[in-house]
Amino acid sequence: MADLFRPGDRDYVTKLNQLWQQFQAAGNPVNPVFSTFGGSWAIPDTRPGKKLPQEYKNYASVIEFNESVNFDNPPGSGVGYAYVMTVAGFNSSGAGGGGTPVQLSIGDSVAMRRAVSATSWGPWKRLASYDDVIAIFGSPSSVGQTLVVGGDGISRGASMLVQTGGGTVIAMGNKSGLVGGNFDNTPMIYAPSIIECNTGMRLGNQLQIKGGSELIRLTDDLAYVSFWNSSATTRMGYIQGGVNSRIEVHAAANHYLMLSANGSGRAIIDGNGNFYPTTDGGQYNGIAANRWAGIYSTTGAIQTSDARKKTAVQPFAAAMRAAAREMHDSIGVYQWLDAVAEKGEDKARWHIGLTVQHAISILEKHGIDPFSLGFICHDVWSAEYEKRQTNMGEKVIKHREVRQQKVAVHERDQEVIEIIDDKPVLVVRPVVIKEPMFIDAPVSRPDGSPVVDESGQQMTVRLPVMETVSEPYEADADPVYEDVLIREAGDGFSFRYDELTLFILAGLTG
Repeated sequence: MADLFRPGDRDYVTKLNQLWQQFQAAGNPVNPVFSTFGGSWAIPDTRPGKKLPQEYKNYASVIEFNESVNFDNPPGSGVGYAYVMTVAGFNSSGAGGGGTPVQLSIGDSVAMRRAVSATSWGPWKRLASYDDVIAIFGSPSSVGQTLVVGGDGISRGASMLVQTGGGTVIAMGNKSGLVGGNFDNTPMIYAPSIIECNTGMRLGNQLQIKGGSELIRLTDDLAYVSFWNSSATTRMGYIQGGVNSRIEVHAAANHYLMLSANGSGRAIIDGNGNFYPTTDGGQYNGIAANRWAGIYSTTGAIQTSDARKKTAVQPFAAAMRAAAREMHDSIGVYQWLDAVAEKGEDKARWHIGLTVQHAISILEKHGIDPFSLGFICHDVWSAEYEKRQTNMGEKVIKHREVRQQKVAVHERDQEVIEIIDDKPVLVVRPVVIKEPMFIDAPVSRPDGSPVVDESGQQMTVRLPVMETVSEPYEADADPVYEDVLIREAGDGFSFRYDELTLFILAGLTG
């Protein structure tokens, strides 16, 4: 018996048939009933009545039909009644004298319980149910393949999908096309709603979380996410929340932080705190359309002036000196328009210099191409848009096709007690009864030939009648995006002031 029924076995109908064949073969030594009735099952109707474990001490096994309440309501036992098999110890000096009595309930699901004493039963535990099984991948005859179950069921195999009424919760394994998405050959967890782990969660290669809002929340002030090498022996760095409303990004000793964009590293913060680009002289700090308001530094900017990287220095032509002297005479004071708009003319600060446009006109007057000189700059940029979702958080009702067991619905009259004129009255009312539908499916061999029993009758197995129905469920609405202008097209003129200063100085000293 222990070899036939084990936790997690999915094909309990086949197991019962095997047990029935064992009873037939054993004959009188096991139970004269099976010999008397030609190997058929004789299940007595024991209603009413409830038995304690010790009452089975004189039996090897008993199969009974009784009201569910007298078996303490086994899960899935049906509408009010249950078929229960009790297996007791053969050395039955008392309850559990030769082994603890075990009961197996057979109905819409299979459940079991054990005696905990001579006068008390333990709780029922559901082993399997037609409603639990969602999909089976691989060979259905091999438990070593993949069984997908839910509820209180037990799953075995290399792949697993756990599903509840609300949708897919966890999917792991190496089968593609599982419910909820294409999982290729990568172990992962798929969660459209919430997964809570009190102790921790470890994944092999990939974690996917789909959603349009907050996906991960670390609630401890000092909680952090750490990054380790592939062998999990060295921590390379971590991101941590801390006190004083700061978020810290840490690199371990002998490691550094890198900012990347467009598939390439762009900037580095090394262990000494130095911040620099990954390529020499190839990037800008700010662009014409997105400028820094100012730079604070202890010393001035250091610029390369290596003779090995320049052509020979040539003297100024006369036209250049004349233009430089004219620019010198054009230097004056001005205010920035945005500062005037913000602070007013009386509070906006005054600055020293001249405009690029006026410098261009002076150079052109002296026959010089303004843009051949490095201190004249003109930048043009296009409008920039950003796609933003306009229906964030919106929920809609969608439908999906699901396979479920068909249910037969019919009415019958039932006596009920109702309070009429403050008096209890026994009346007959129609009630709606829903019963799961089953069929007796013929069993065949791999070559298609029928399997018959000893009497020559076709062997059958009771299977649920399944149907495909459309099931509504709430889900995130398909995202809708719009292009939002974040920067208008424009252009701007600017100086390299260090070169402009030297240009004007050379004109004055010539």
